[in-house]
Amino acid sequence: MRLVVADAGPLNYLVLVDAIDLLPKLFDRIFIPTEVRTELSANDAPSVVRAWIASAPSWLDVRETAGDETD
Repeated sequence: MRLVVADAGPLNYLVLVDAIDLLPKLFDRIFIPTEVRTELSANDAPSVVRAWIASAPSWLDVRETAGDETD
């Protein structure tokens, strides 16, 4: 099983060039921090990117990071 952790940049551009479907062919799961989901769904993100993250595929796994935890 191949896993990868991604930041917003590659996901953003793969969605924009309509090549996001390459990722599940290369990796079993893609993990992103909640901050990346927030960045991809921000108002200043392209509408196609916001739509993609709003209905994210099953191979994308959003995880909280240590900084997301509240005391």
